[in-house]
Amino acid sequence: MNKCRNCRGVVSTLISVGILLLSFAQRSGAAIEETFPTLQVGTHVYTNVTVTTKAKNYIFILHSTGMENIRVGDLPEEVRTQLGYVPELTKSQKASNWAKEKVADIHVGEVKAAELKDPKMWKQQSAVVLEKAQALDSKLCGAILGGALLIYIFFSFCCMLICRKAASEPGMLIWLPVLQLLPLLRAARMSPIWFALHMFVFVSLLSVFVSLFGTPFMPPLLALGCLLLVCFFSLLLLIGAIIWCFKICTARGKNPLVGFCLILALFNGPIAAALSFLAPPFVKLCPILSVVGLFAFLYLAFSGAVPAPEPAVKEDKRTAHLMTLETA
Repeated sequence: MNKCRNCRGVVSTLISVGILLLSFAQRSGAAIEETFPTLQVGTHVYTNVTVTTKAKNYIFILHSTGMENIRVGDLPEEVRTQLGYVPELTKSQKASNWAKEKVADIHVGEVKAAELKDPKMWKQQSAVVLEKAQALDSKLCGAILGGALLIYIFFSFCCMLICRKAASEPGMLIWLPVLQLLPLLRAARMSPIWFALHMFVFVSLLSVFVSLFGTPFMPPLLALGCLLLVCFFSLLLLIGAIIWCFKICTARGKNPLVGFCLILALFNGPIAAALSFLAPPFVKLCPILSVVGLFAFLYLAFSGAVPAPEPAVKEDKRTAHLMTLETA
C-alpha cells in the first residue's frame, strides 16, 4: 500500500514537472516565433507562415499546407534582416571598407581653377594636401606602397621577358625606373636618341613648372617658349611611341594588330577626350581600350618566342671544283 502511494507521488511529481517544462517551452517558443502573412522563396509563395526554428544555415517554418525547411541563402534580403541574419563581410570587403574610411578622413576643400592661377594659393593647397597625406594611417600607406611596388616589379618582369624573347638581353637596366627605356628601345631596334628626347622633355617640363609655380629662374616669356617647345617634342615622343609599338611586335614576330592594340591603350586619354565632345555615349567604352592594351602587353611578354631560322648550309665550291678535275 505504501509502495503504491509512493509510486503515485512520484508520478504526480513527474507530471507536474513535465507540465511546467512544457509551459516554459511554449512561452519561450512563442517569444522567438515570428509570423508572416506570406513568404515568397524563389517562385514558391507560402501563406500563414510561422518560423519555429532559426539555425545558422536554415529555418524551419509552419505554413497553411504543412511544414518546410528553407535555406537562409534562399530567403529575400529583407526577410533575412528581419529574422536577424546579418551578412558577414568577406576579408576583401572589410579591407575595402577600411581603406574607404581612411581615405575619407582626408578632407581637402574644393579649389576653383581660377584660384590655382595664384602661386600663393597653389602653395597653400599643396601644403594642405601634404599635411593630410602625412596624417594617413601607416597601414594604409604601407598597403599603397606595397601594391605599387608589386605592380612595378611585375611590369619590369614583363619588360624583361619581351626583351629576351626579342633576342635582346636587357641587363639590370630593365629593373630601374626611367632607365628601363633603354633596353626596351634596343629590343625594338630603335636609336637611343629617343631616350635622350624623353630626358629633355622631362627636364624641360620640370623647369617650366618650377618657374611658373615655384621659384622663378627664367622670364615668363622664356618659360612660355620652353613650354611650346616641350609640346612639340612631346608630339614627337607620341610618334616614337607608335613606332615602338609596331617595331616591338616585329621584333617578337607578332601580328601588327597587337601593336595597334597597344596604341589604343596608349591614346586612351585623347580618345576619351575626343569622344566626350563628339559622341558622349561611347565614352564608357574607353576602359575597354585599356584592357585590350593590357592583354596585348601580356601577350607580348608571355607568348612563345619565334624560333630562329636555321642557318643556310653553304655549298662547298672547292669540293665541286675538285670533283670536276678528277672527272676530267
